[in-house]
Amino acid sequence: MALESFTKQPYEEFMIAGEFTSVLATGETLSSPAASAINGKTKVDTTSAVLEIGTLVVSGTQVQVRCKAGIDKETHKITIRTETSAGNKWEIDVNMKVKET
Repeated sequence: MALESFTKQPYEEFMIAGEFTSVLATGETLSSPAASAINGKTKVDTTSAVLEIGTLVVSGTQVQVRCKAGIDKETHKITIRTETSAGNKWEIDVNMKVKET
């Protein structure tokens, strides 16, 4: 089962990954990774505030990107997208909750 949400503190920064194994055919590879984020309440684009796009990378069957920052009590919907060597397009959505504990 895919990760649907996670909680982090505002200071924390770490890599997250979308895992695409279950949709790939034998020998099919990932390409053209992309990631974006929107604020869960306001629906404003928060990609540059909560994702470090310069870290976006394909690693085997995963698309990885560093999440960062965020303000206490905010939520962000992160979307990770990829295309494949067979011309397929896939995406994974995950909710990031920011909570100071």
